[in-house]
Amino acid sequence: MIAAKRDVYASEYEYNLPDYGQEEQEYLQVIETGGVNKKATLRKDKLVLVVGILCMFSLALLYTFMAAKITMGGYTINALKADIETIENQNHRLTLEIEEKSSLKRIETLARTELGMIAPNGKNVYYVAMDTASPVLTGGQPQQTAQAAPAAKTENGEETQPETNKNAHPVFLALNKLFFE
Repeated sequence: MIAAKRDVYASEYEYNLPDYGQEEQEYLQVIETGGVNKKATLRKDKLVLVVGILCMFSLALLYTFMAAKITMGGYTINALKADIETIENQNHRLTLEIEEKSSLKRIETLARTELGMIAPNGKNVYYVAMDTASPVLTGGQPQQTAQAAPAAKTENGEETQPETNKNAHPVFLALNKLFFE
């Protein structure tokens, strides 16, 4: 191209231009294109294009990664909601079971059938007299009482004396009287 321009200039003005070396031809080429080297411009354009493509690829990869994370988070949330629902159902079922087992009618039925207990009436109610200085009330050591246990009546009308231990705690004596008389 430079050689062609040289020939054009030489023919117009009728003189011969000197033959330039490789470096001078590149310099003249830079001067002719307005100070911009086209090879360098092409390299910069290619570099910008490659960097742009890499950026777009990176953004697409990032978008895909984020979409995958969001989807996995959604699956995890749904699994946890299912677990919560299962646990709530189990809790409700256990609450109903507790209420059923602690109903007063059921407890009364079990007490009468399995434990042989009877409903209280005026004949089988016993009151226990306790000292005001009871170790339970005062927090001290048990005191011996000189009171003798009253005779208890059985279902046949016979009077029996309970076995008493003078060293026993008054609560144990009262329970002994209730269960064994």
